[in-house]
Amino acid sequence: MQLDALSDLLNNNGFNATMKDGNVRVHSGWAVLPITIKHDKAKDTLAVTYNQIGQLLCAVIFVVQCFMFLGSGAFFSAGLAGSVVFLCAMNVILTDSAAKEIRQHLRQISLPPEEVQSINLSE
Repeated sequence: MQLDALSDLLNNNGFNATMKDGNVRVHSGWAVLPITIKHDKAKDTLAVTYNQIGQLLCAVIFVVQCFMFLGSGAFFSAGLAGSVVFLCAMNVILTDSAAKEIRQHLRQISLPPEEVQSINLSE
């Protein structure tokens, strides 16, 4: 499947998909990281990826900062740093959930119509 057609198909099914750098990029909202769909030519598969390393690194930095604020008695600042840690963790969890939904949608697209009908009838 061409990535342009995949982007149009995802847009028609309610996802906010755009083409960027030859990949499909899906934006689900402000609390979810952008999800990238790449075509792996060697394996002839679609790879759903997102950058969670940056969010986890940000969370670790703010955890250290939170404990530094607690050690110096700045409880309000420690609470703000803890809130950022919580936001980063929720970001990663929500992004993973959105990526699972996109993977499931891609699997349904790749199934032949006969199998989809048999799956719907069995449920």
